[in-house]
Amino acid sequence: MAGQNVSPFEIIAGPATVYVAPVGEAFPAVNAVPAGNWLSLGDTDGGVTVEPQQAVNMLRTDQAIGPVKAIRTEVDLHVTFNLAELTLETMAKVLNNVTVTTGGSPSRRILPIGRGTSVVQQLAMLIRGPSPYGDFDCQWEIPRIVQSGAPSMMYGREDKSVLTTEWNAIVDPNAASVNEIFGRLVAQDA
Repeated sequence: MAGQNVSPFEIIAGPATVYVAPVGEAFPAVNAVPAGNWLSLGDTDGGVTVEPQQAVNMLRTDQAIGPVKAIRTEVDLHVTFNLAELTLETMAKVLNNVTVTTGGSPSRRILPIGRGTSVVQQLAMLIRGPSPYGDFDCQWEIPRIVQSGAPSMMYGREDKSVLTTEWNAIVDPNAASVNEIFGRLVAQDA
């Protein structure tokens, strides 16, 4: 009967933590604390969704009533999450990796919200959550990603404000193979 031999770790529950760094930053080992230029974006609300997407064209012939071949015509990797910690420095990473300035009287921080017509800034992204193989970590290593959605934030009296974010992976020209153009998923198992 299905489910009788399932390890409790194979059913993954728990939050993931999202980190960003400049493109080219080395990914940490799956059992190491992210160091160097890796910046945690802080707490999320509603989970982190990682969605490998594809478009498949089903080919048919006159002699067959069903498809005889399938070819993959497009692939994407889409990541979405809501940020719950809303410092200007965290929001700056989402809004095209801009710089927060400080100063003035009273002391203040300023986040420019225009993004201009320049190229969308690329970052590396690390998403770390629980491993399906024990009390270990699992991580998505995405070498190039851009914030592609329309970040939005709502202020309300009945709940906390969150910043909704949408990201899309960009092909890594240094990928070891076509199977790693958007990075890889690594799970510690011992």
